[in-house]
Amino acid sequence: MGFLNRLLGKKESAPKDDGIYFYVRCANCERVLHTRLDPQRDLQATDEGGFEVRKEMTDDRCFRRIVLEASFDSKRNVVNAEVQGGKLIDRDTWEAEKNLPRRPEPEPDPAQDL
Repeated sequence: MGFLNRLLGKKESAPKDDGIYFYVRCANCERVLHTRLDPQRDLQATDEGGFEVRKEMTDDRCFRRIVLEASFDSKRNVVNAEVQGGKLIDRDTWEAEKNLPRRPEPEPDPAQDL
């Protein structure tokens, strides 16, 4: 069917992303990172009818382990999320800081200009 749609000039719609995203700042180096959970594969069912997950992440600056633990209701909506070794941030903060250099440029020494 994809071939026929291309032949007739119809645009294919982008696949829907059902992932659950979490954005985190490392407590040690303050690097921002994100992780994606697949709600169909990554979440474990609980006895109470909800879901839970434990996800370990490592940033690319100080390589410290960051652990996300989250619980979800029966419709896979986030009920609670905690981070060890970091803190949760929002997507806008992550977007603004994700491409910052790994190591800040050193400040110029004004004494060298004399």
